[in-house]
Amino acid sequence: MYMTIGRIFDLSVGKYPNKEALVEPEKNIRWTYKQWDEQINKTAHALLEDGVRKGDTVSVYLYNCREFVNVYLACAKIGAIFNPINFRLKAKEVSYILQDASSKVVVFEKAVESTVAIIERDFPNTSFWSIENDKPSYASSYHEKVNAASSEKVNIEIDEMDYCSMLYTSGTTGHPKGVLHRHREMTEHSMICTYFLKYNRDSVGLVVAPLYHCGELNAGIIPRIQVGGKNVILHHFDTETVLHTIQEEKITTFFAAPTMWNMLLQKDLAQYDLTSMKIGIYGGAAMAPALVKECKERLYIDLVQIYGMTEMGPVVAFLVEEDQITKAGSAGTPCFSHEVRIVKPNEDAPAEPEDLLPPYEVGEIILRGPTMMAGYHNREEANKKSMYKGW
Repeated sequence: MYMTIGRIFDLSVGKYPNKEALVEPEKNIRWTYKQWDEQINKTAHALLEDGVRKGDTVSVYLYNCREFVNVYLACAKIGAIFNPINFRLKAKEVSYILQDASSKVVVFEKAVESTVAIIERDFPNTSFWSIENDKPSYASSYHEKVNAASSEKVNIEIDEMDYCSMLYTSGTTGHPKGVLHRHREMTEHSMICTYFLKYNRDSVGLVVAPLYHCGELNAGIIPRIQVGGKNVILHHFDTETVLHTIQEEKITTFFAAPTMWNMLLQKDLAQYDLTSMKIGIYGGAAMAPALVKECKERLYIDLVQIYGMTEMGPVVAFLVEEDQITKAGSAGTPCFSHEVRIVKPNEDAPAEPEDLLPPYEVGEIILRGPTMMAGYHNREEANKKSMYKGW
């Protein structure tokens, strides 16, 4: 039996129907897997009723919230391509992504409403859904559509080789590029993270890093779903809210950039019961040994660093707990079937995988593994330059 993101969720619903699965404390939302499944099915039917079909793109322009995850899992069930957009992007950048992705539906919130108002007239064939009660006149109500839809299971056949998601890169070489991943790569990625980040059914993960980034989405939420864990979602990072939530929800693990960990350590941690915490995950930058030691001494946690890139899902390597000090600054060890090489760069052509450089020489990093992207959307030349001989 092939595996897809939607099937990962369905299997956990079957095994843990009455287990608490999703919490959004700021909205007083607490759902079991069964209740969550009903909401995702309703979201899926609402998208179908609005004309979304298998292979279409659905975009979300949201901070962290349950609607973000519900749309992702609904897309996984109907075969749509999920496209999260960085909420920090300006109107011109968002417009480019929506046009390039041919988005059928855009789900947005109050915080980005002024940006959406600038561009929505340029997309007459796109439906805009607001998650707010006081929606603008040009938008439909997300919650009205979802509440009116059926909660029955969606019967659409999804193959592991169907596209699952499309996240846009930052565009350091011009316009951002849409990174396409299939269900097969993302389910493989989930299993890798489950193993290295030690998730299990008792895991309670705090979702506080931005969900538009693949790190939190694919290395946190999905693998915890796969093992029947719980996800607790906060709208955005705030030190006191994070510490209070760790105490109240008995959080066991969460992902944060080193700067976010450092901000937490500036607080009086003695005011909070943080003893539930077991594993701290970080990425985006190396963590200084002094910060590693302080996290371990004051939070009593093991640390794991994620190294990767959007094109790989993102995980490529982990710097595990026992290497945090002795290998500080390292990207870590490639996981399972992933390979990393440092090779001689070519200015006008892709680097040759066999042109390996000796230790301590600077070169180009090339990667391959089972979570590698299917390719860039509508970028044939970029694919030729970026994907060469399986790397």
